Amino acid sequence: MNSEEQKVYHSKLPELIEVFQSLANFNNLEDLLEFTIHSVTRLVEAERTSLFLVDEAHQELYSQIAEGTESEIRFPVGAGIAGTVAQNKVTIHIPDAYSDSRFNPAFDQKTGFRTRNILCMPMQNIEGRVIGVIQVLNKIEGGFKESDELLLSTFSSHAAVCIESTLLFSKMEELVAQRTEELSSALKSNRMILSNIRDGLFICNRKGVIQEGYSDSCETLLGEEGLAGKTFFTLSLSPINEVEADAFIQLESWLEFGFDNPDMDQWEELATLHLKKGSRILEFHFQRIQEDSEVLACMVLASDITQKLELEAEIARSQKEAQNATAAVSAMIQAGRKGFQKALHQLEEGSLSLQNGLMAMGPETVPEMFRTAHTLKGLCLSLNLDYLGETLHILEDDLALMRATQTTDSADFEIHLEQFLGQFSRMKKQFEIIFGSRNEEETIQIPRLKWLEILQNTPPSIREDLLHLDPDSIYHLSSRLKAETSRLATKLGKQVQYSEDLGALLFPSAIAEKLLGNLLHLLRNGLDHGLEDPEERIASGKAPQGTLALLLTQTETEIRIRLRDDGRGICPQKILAKIQSKGLSNPASSLSSQEILEYLFHPGFSTKEEITDVSGRGVGLDSVRVSMQELGGDIRLESVPGEGSTFELILPTEHTILKS
Repeated sequence: MNSEEQKVYHSKLPELIEVFQSLANFNNLEDLLEFTIHSVTRLVEAERTSLFLVDEAHQELYSQIAEGTESEIRFPVGAGIAGTVAQNKVTIHIPDAYSDSRFNPAFDQKTGFRTRNILCMPMQNIEGRVIGVIQVLNKIEGGFKESDELLLSTFSSHAAVCIESTLLFSKMEELVAQRTEELSSALKSNRMILSNIRDGLFICNRKGVIQEGYSDSCETLLGEEGLAGKTFFTLSLSPINEVEADAFIQLESWLEFGFDNPDMDQWEELATLHLKKGSRILEFHFQRIQEDSEVLACMVLASDITQKLELEAEIARSQKEAQNATAAVSAMIQAGRKGFQKALHQLEEGSLSLQNGLMAMGPETVPEMFRTAHTLKGLCLSLNLDYLGETLHILEDDLALMRATQTTDSADFEIHLEQFLGQFSRMKKQFEIIFGSRNEEETIQIPRLKWLEILQNTPPSIREDLLHLDPDSIYHLSSRLKAETSRLATKLGKQVQYSEDLGALLFPSAIAEKLLGNLLHLLRNGLDHGLEDPEERIASGKAPQGTLALLLTQTETEIRIRLRDDGRGICPQKILAKIQSKGLSNPASSLSSQEILEYLFHPGFSTKEEITDVSGRGVGLDSVRVSMQELGGDIRLESVPGEGSTFELILPTEHTILKS
């Protein structure tokens, strides 16, 4: 894309994100499809849009709704332009429709519409399966450009996930409607109920003994013949969870209670049970049969809900994937192709490290695996990929437990690692669908040595502005911290003012990444542990808005980066009590406040009672110290109860490329 097309594409991104957010709000397929085609027409500035879905059973494409038509259109996969796109998973761009042999003018002749140019693209889900084709006709001004193709590719990859989720929801509604119709039809003729309904229906007395006259399907569902005279509680059924197990144990007394209390209106509402029979899950509803104020019997309806639950689980999974895909696409757009590709590379290296660690699992590998998971979590949260961060948080918990118990029981870890790898793989696929295999960069690239030469020979005031563009500068690190402060403050319900006092400083990429990971960890701790809620700040005589500042000082030998907050500070007495409860210090020994604070950097030490997905469990500060010491530096902490805390990262100047 040339620079003008890039400008057009980037100008459309805010509107594109708004459309993504709206797509997830539809449960009705027709409304979703109508919104989709109108959104595409508006986004790419075309005259008309058609959306064809794939009917896999008949290997056909069909359109329930298309601009300019009133009836459904159907044709085989492989036929025409849209059929070719669906079959070959290719994008077709036709600048002049009537000069292309693949174009069929019959539709134009029938409707009077004149097709000038066409952009037709497959809609693929996360697994790469084509679920539909989107076709746009007649660019309002000129012809379709590469920016239109990229915009449509970004849109269609996410819309495919939402449409697939809605199709599953519609399928479940059809299943429910079908079952309801079957039951209603059977009830029209009492004498045919017992032989025709698919659900099991039987009558039992107050002791749960099944009476004569049960439906034919009862024996199939319950897996036993000759049910009459058998007690329902003694059949080979098992509860699906602990809650249902408790209810099943109480069922006999609950049934008698229903007979003895005919006026209890809520008995039927509470009398529902879910039990297993082999691989099937059955739902039992109990309905008392009364005459005047006496309960004569209890009618039990047994339904096989296995397919319904599987479909609900599939819908929930698909909806979750749609939400994750939305988060991933937004992150990709905000970070840009180059920035997100760099993050993908870090995640790929970290994933490989975790997999290698799993194969060589031992007490000596667990701490390094924990640090890797912790670093990856920080990276994901900084990109607003919360769903990946949550999975990595669970991996941290698994590894922290292994480290604390000195075991290498990795069963849960393997499951959670597989979940993370699956999420990461789907995100990579999404990236490839959106950006394709294009080799061009989004921005003009300057060789690194030339860039450093430019910086060295530029006046200080201009050099500072240029360094804001470099991802390895202190200014760029600060901008990432500022964005994370805003995001987490909203999530935690806190008010925070971020400020900075920095100098022109540039690091090697590897050093910048380590510093960013450490600063993000300290930032999350400060926001979660240190800064109070507005109500707590007001009650303690402070302004409702807290402050968080990033400060930089330089000498000939050292760089000092301080992260300071004006929160509640750290209480030495609370830490001392924890130290003594863990047997880390003699109760009679005398420790200074600074010596007490040093215990926060011990592996596994924490004073926090509650685990959150924002800050760790005291198992991160030791990682920060190890990371800084590996660079020949260190971390220091100062804190005054009621006034706030300051973390100071110390780094030798030899690790900088450029300093003031």
